[in-house]
Parts: sequence; structure tokens; C-alpha cells
Amino acid sequence: MGPWDDYGAMFGNYYVIVRSAEAYCLLAHLMKGSIPYQVRDPVAVGDVVGRLGHGGSSHFPHLHFQVMDSMDLKSATGLPCCFEGYYEERDGKWNKVICGIPHSGRVVKA
Repeated sequence: MGPWDDYGAMFGNYYVIVRSAEAYCLLAHLMKGSIPYQVRDPVAVGDVVGRLGHGGSSHFPHLHFQVMDSMDLKSATGLPCCFEGYYEERDGKWNKVICGIPHSGRVVKA
């Protein structure tokens, strides 16, 4: 959990990497003081791991979510992530997607 090394400037100083059995999930640009965990604390489905912020390479509050094959941000490879359901904008309309992977450059919402 941040702040860690050189990644603070990119990820807004506060980020969490959650390890699951299959992958590592990065949640970045979190608000200072909002992470209720220490390194290696267990995290369960549905737990709040932090609140959105906008530090680092950011001009507005948002969440950087990334699934990867390693905890090492310098060498990790990004992995595809399937979402249970979301809306994707196409041709000015919002289309519901069930169990899909958003395509690069697409605008999506919950």
C-alpha cells in the first residue's frame, strides 16, 4: 500500500495492490488517509480499500484499476478483466454488456 517508491508521482501517492489466487489488482489515485489496511492485511470481497482521490498524473478524481500477473509494477504484464455487467457507449447510445471485457478506448459506466 502506498506511498511507495517512485510510483507515488504516477498513482497519486496512495494505492493498493490486492493479491488473489489468480492475479494482482492495482487500485490507484486513492485519497490520503483513506486506506484502512496495512501491508499484508487480508481483504475480503466487498471491503472498502480506499476512497477516490486525484493525485499524481490526474486532473480529476478517478480510479485506476489494473489487473496484472505480478506485484512488481516495473515488470508486471496487464491481464484482461471480465466484468459482470456494465454499459458501453457506442454511437451516442449506452448499450448494456453482460460478462464482458471493455475494449480499448471505449467509454464505460456501471
